[in-house]
Amino acid sequence: MVGSFERTDEWSFECWFYQTATKSCALASNMQSDATMRGWIVTLYTGRNIGMILSSDNSSSNFLGVRTAASMYAFNSWNHVIFTYNGSITPAGFKCYVNGSSKTLSTLGNSLTSTIKSNNDLLLGHSPVYPYLNGRLDEVVIYTRVLTQTEVNQRYNAGVGTSNLFGTTYSHYLLNETTNPIVIDAVGGRNGITIGSPTWGSGKIGNAVYLNGSSQYIILQQPLLCWNYTAKYKNSNRLFKMNGSGKYPDQLTVPKSVDINSGIMMDEGKLINSNQFKIIQ
Repeated sequence: MVGSFERTDEWSFECWFYQTATKSCALASNMQSDATMRGWIVTLYTGRNIGMILSSDNSSSNFLGVRTAASMYAFNSWNHVIFTYNGSITPAGFKCYVNGSSKTLSTLGNSLTSTIKSNNDLLLGHSPVYPYLNGRLDEVVIYTRVLTQTEVNQRYNAGVGTSNLFGTTYSHYLLNETTNPIVIDAVGGRNGITIGSPTWGSGKIGNAVYLNGSSQYIILQQPLLCWNYTAKYKNSNRLFKMNGSGKYPDQLTVPKSVDINSGIMMDEGKLINSNQFKIIQ
């Protein structure tokens, strides 16, 4: 699974975001949707705090979390955030940088004793806890180490380019796409798909994904080309399950299946292109 880190791992999460209204929502999360809520999440809160939580079983006795003070960022404006975590399983192991500046963090929980390894895909702009970002996302980067203040400054000040990723980059989503559903990882090959047909427009650097705050988000899967989604041909009611392998990021092999609307048998191994299908589940 993309970003399925353990509580003893170190990593950094980076993105540019543009929120358009007051709402608690996730920038990124791989929390499971079952009762455990196991995984991690980076959250925007209604007071314009930014927080990060590592959870094992959705209880006050087994999670680790921090957040900034209120009013850390502006609405209807691009903001840059980097959260780092050093694997120490302590609140002091987190650091948060907003628009290049290190921020003081308050403790939400300090009782994590069990695994946070999630079996859920990493979602951008959505989570089981805080759903649906209302706004835009750009330049999402995951590193498998802790960035330094100097590197954070360079990343923030490089708001006109993306040349310096300092190595050990796990995944980098430029979000420069113009059409759905494929989202490309520029360095790690951990591609994803859009859900709910978001729009694309001008971003902080190049393009960005525009999310409506009610039904749109991105799923990052590993590997992308092992599908288990219901899809249909565009301009058609012919549904089928996709769980085959595609030859290219925008192609999928259709497994042999019966169309659940019309009863038509699909041909096993038939290759379709992204302009021929639409993900609906």
